[in-house]
Formats: sequence, C-alpha cells, structure tokens
Amino acid sequence: MGAEEHDTGTSEVSEPEARTELTRLSSDERFHATGRQKAILIYLSERKFAGCEEGTKAFAIAVDVLGRTSSFESSVDPIVRIEMSRLRAG
Repeated sequence: MGAEEHDTGTSEVSEPEARTELTRLSSDERFHATGRQKAILIYLSERKFAGCEEGTKAFAIAVDVLGRTSSFESSVDPIVRIEMSRLRAG
C-alpha cells in the first residue's frame, strides 16, 4: 500500500486485544511520550473501554489526569491542548 493509499475498511478489535496493545505501547521504549501523555492515552482508552461514546472534554482530562482544580478553564490554561498535540505528534 503506497503512501497515498489508505485502508478505509474497519476491523473490530476485542477489548482484551486493545488492552494488551495499550500496555505494550505504553511500556515500549520507542514510544516517546511523557508520563502525562501516557496517562492521557490510558485515561481516554479506559473511558472507551467503559463504554463512554461521547467525547471527553478538556476539563475532565485536566482535572482527572493532570491534577488541575475544579476551577480549571481551558481558555486560560492550554495544558490539555498542548499535551494532546504533543501526544499526536509523538
């Protein structure tokens, strides 16, 4: 498959397979992510495993993962956007 081609088909992965891959990925030394970024990835994955289909808000990530207080405002503190951008780029 060339760089211009993309497989648009979807394949189902079982939760145990996804959990195994998440564990493998997060412990792989080639996965260059900070502890914060790994924590965000694990948090988002756990929400998906728990059946949360709606998107996760920056507020929830900031409070639940990054230790921000309940007065967190994403318009003032861009930490979630920064960490998500770094995670995507990594």
